[in-house]
Amino acid sequence: MKVKFKNWKCNIKTGFYKNGFKAITLIDAKDGDAIAVATVNLETPKAKVTSKDHVYIKDYSENTGMVVALKEAGVIEYDITNQYYAQFVVINEYKLTSKCIALWKKDKN
Repeated sequence: MKVKFKNWKCNIKTGFYKNGFKAITLIDAKDGDAIAVATVNLETPKAKVTSKDHVYIKDYSENTGMVVALKEAGVIEYDITNQYYAQFVVINEYKLTSKCIALWKKDKN
């Protein structure tokens, strides 16, 4: 999948955090450099993802605009499914699209 984030055209790299939550990294389509980690691994009891096909998206600080980029690329659905209130930010949980979920299956093979 292709994502335009700020001035970069990126490919999605799928992966997992150690606790099994899905992870998304944006990789520069030109040179293969890592541009941004789109997801947040929240390992607190209050912040468990509500489904294995959901992710928390980092849309603050240097990642401002990430949610819009991922929605426009068809990576995440439009509705927020859950919120986690950190000290200074709200981190929203989103459902992955079926097109994006298929990437994990493809990348495993």
